[in-house]
Amino acid sequence: MTDAHPAETPGLLWLPICGSTNDEARARWDDPDLRAVGSDHQTGGRGRRGRVWFSPPGVGLYLSVILRDVRSEEHTSELQSPCNLVCRLLLEKK
Repeated sequence: MTDAHPAETPGLLWLPICGSTNDEARARWDDPDLRAVGSDHQTGGRGRRGRVWFSPPGVGLYLSVILRDVRSEEHTSELQSPCNLVCRLLLEKK
């Protein structure tokens, strides 16, 4: 594991602050090399089902993963727990 800043990770657009990582990912959908958008702070983030999402700076990791081959929203919900686990394991290695 390296000490590289997330901004140096291929396929990841890292924004120190943004409105919403989901909005940024949607705006860049046509970029075939982009796999995820992350940020230290979101000013307009949203949770699932329209819930308010409080994203203070320096407290969490805010990330939207771009899944171009998923066929329905049902399939994306099946990926949430495994993705959370992978992120946790990677962060614990640091």
